[in-house]
Amino acid sequence: MVADWVRCERCADLIYGKRFARTLRVCPDCGWHSPLTARQRLDQLLDADSAAPIGEVQPLHDPLEFADTRPYAERLADARAKTGLKEAVICAVGRIDDRPVVVAAMDFRFLGGSLGCGVGALICEAARTSLARRVPLLLITASGGARMQEGALALMQMAKTAQAMAELDEAGILTVSLITDPTYGGVAASYATLADVILAEPGARLGFAGPRVIEQTTRERLPEGFQTAEFLMEHGMVDDIIPRSALRPTLARLLALGGSGVSGPGGPAAGTPARGASGGAAAGARHAAPPYGGPEAPAAPLSAAARHPDGGPADAPAGRPNPASAGGRHATAYGGPDAARYDAPAGQPDASAGHPGAAAHGAVGAGADARADRRPAAPSGGPDTAATTHPGTAAHSLANAQAGAEHAAPRGERQATAYGQPHAVPDDGPQAPAAPLSAAARHPSGAEAELPALDGEAETGPRGERRAAERGQPHAVPGAGSHATAANHPNTTAHGPADAAVDGPHTAPNGRAGAATTQAEADATPGGGPDAAGAARARAARSAVMREVGEVAERDAWEGVRGARHPDRPTVMDYIGHIVDDFHELHGDRLAEDCPAVVGGPGRIGGLPVMVIGQHKGGASLAERQAHRFGMPAPSGYRKSARLMRMAAKLGLPVVTLVDTPGANPGPDAERSGQALAIAQNLRLMARLPVPVVAAVVGEGGSGGALALALADRVLISAGGIYSVISPEGCAAILWKNPEAARAAAAALRLDPRELLRLGVVDGVVPEPPDGAHRDPAKAAALLGDALVEALGELVPWEADRLLAARAERFRRFGLDTGVPAGSAGARLHTKRGAS
Repeated sequence: MVADWVRCERCADLIYGKRFARTLRVCPDCGWHSPLTARQRLDQLLDADSAAPIGEVQPLHDPLEFADTRPYAERLADARAKTGLKEAVICAVGRIDDRPVVVAAMDFRFLGGSLGCGVGALICEAARTSLARRVPLLLITASGGARMQEGALALMQMAKTAQAMAELDEAGILTVSLITDPTYGGVAASYATLADVILAEPGARLGFAGPRVIEQTTRERLPEGFQTAEFLMEHGMVDDIIPRSALRPTLARLLALGGSGVSGPGGPAAGTPARGASGGAAAGARHAAPPYGGPEAPAAPLSAAARHPDGGPADAPAGRPNPASAGGRHATAYGGPDAARYDAPAGQPDASAGHPGAAAHGAVGAGADARADRRPAAPSGGPDTAATTHPGTAAHSLANAQAGAEHAAPRGERQATAYGQPHAVPDDGPQAPAAPLSAAARHPSGAEAELPALDGEAETGPRGERRAAERGQPHAVPGAGSHATAANHPNTTAHGPADAAVDGPHTAPNGRAGAATTQAEADATPGGGPDAAGAARARAARSAVMREVGEVAERDAWEGVRGARHPDRPTVMDYIGHIVDDFHELHGDRLAEDCPAVVGGPGRIGGLPVMVIGQHKGGASLAERQAHRFGMPAPSGYRKSARLMRMAAKLGLPVVTLVDTPGANPGPDAERSGQALAIAQNLRLMARLPVPVVAAVVGEGGSGGALALALADRVLISAGGIYSVISPEGCAAILWKNPEAARAAAAALRLDPRELLRLGVVDGVVPEPPDGAHRDPAKAAALLGDALVEALGELVPWEADRLLAARAERFRRFGLDTGVPAGSAGARLHTKRGAS
């Protein structure tokens, strides 16, 4: 119902109610577009009686048991009562001018249209429906950012939805975004800006950080019209500005382009599997779509054997991951094995002043004020058809090929051996490398590296004592086996490449992905029993990562925030200097500039060639930090990181990211350059990289700015790190209306490593020296190096399709009430505080 008279919020003129309804709630005098509810959007756009709701999803309810001045559960109940909605989005299938479409329409009235677990699940369900029906997806956005009350799980919805959009891209399904006022934070930096076509209503605002946050951070007055649709059009961020009266015909013309299941030139016929669907594309797969932000889409890297069919020398070091199957390219260059598997993280909020990046840390929800103002198992049976792709196994003659066939172990076993697993490697080719060692272990005192202990050999003598001392652990006893890395963490589960004989991580009876850790679990495991249980205990004894909540010490959340921000804490460049050999920094985004807040380049970790990318805060001095923008990347920083990740995919190099940022740069220049889009594109790219990706939060993990480098197969966090949807100061200013409540906000956000492990947001916690990494940077680096070597050892033997499937499943689970963990490497998911 429309009131008899309505006052325009822009020109203040009175409008006759019936006339206002006829103009679709647009002021006939000044053109102001009034806000619409989600149901009003569907009524205006869809053909009469064509809308049908999409199936229900079961998101987690109040996963953090959050309370500010009111419990979150009460706020949620009030929003449902006032709006008549279950969540801040309505999803439906329908028709526009008789053309089929799936629509997801957001409603700002519901907690500011914030992106939480429920919204993320519904957006992904809409994408799944679009994929299954092969019809276009229309996203109508209105949001202030991520839902702070759901903490890091809300943040994960950014990655989850970006992953869903990537699946649609690979399947050739048209996606369209309609930006309405306002669209900020985590929604802007994920699905809103990843559509093929981005339309905006006149005057609609879109950005990563909201205007108030930018002005508080820069202490500058923003120009009139900043971040409006007209501003965005001028800066190339949207395709067109469409008044409400022209939306239906415009959308109908776009929907006619494709995705309706009708075969077109070069397109699939109705009923054919989507590109990227289960099992990948057919033989002779299509060339990849552009790798999300790059000039061209490299196909999946060729195996050594495929690159050198004549048996010539491999052009890649032994041990490099091989995302392709033997003799050919992966079905889709950045495609996945199962188009129906997706869902990724989302979310981000607002921010406030205080800490240099307090505003940026929560910039994802910065628009909340807008209205007002696995690890492989070695193949267990039969020869591996891809065995000959391992460098060094190429036959140089028929006789050598026959000899190699008689003696070569399956490829998984050969690669496992390269990472210190107990498999012999008779081979006519080059010898597999020894187990990777951390830089500190190889060069404990800056002297020439010493040979590592053989697998199964005790680290006795000066070398063993020195390596054990670096990790702060008791010296290994003779016969205890090499790399007793975590003797002080007896319950930790190490996931080595040869632990399982299944296609994907084993899920133990307790719902935790990973190796069996008890006798009962071992007995229930294929091939289990006493020997399997003993092997599990041995792996736990040498793990460099704490994977169980009970192993991680409880710590005051606010003290954890202060520790993560300590000016003397090692920077990313400090860690790289200790851990990465032969590092060569590469510069520039190849478009505009070189962002000093992001560093990256190739190097070696434990002898394995990798691409390392990190956020660099600078040194302890203010001048150094200012020079590196306090580690807050501009869009050029994310574009540079994307360039390096595409290079890694091309060369078959694992990607290692080191996260340490208060958040993405919230300045006006960053907004002009497309900060939200740069973050969203990184998320989409990382979701489908066909190489192993390991992320480690080594300090601050601030909101979407951190997540943009942390969509990974394994996500680790240092014991002194934090990871949050928003800074405690920003959260306190918004929800408590008092920045002094930052300590209470830090506790409520569950941003410390123990809580993040409990929620499954991280897969493991990397130990630090007792008084913090800043007290002994070299020891902290050695511990981190061991953890990275272990994580890489788990992932490197995996083929690309397995990596992509496991990564998709990891993020798909975030925020869903499935009863199983979201994390992939051992974190238990318990939704009630205090569970362990």
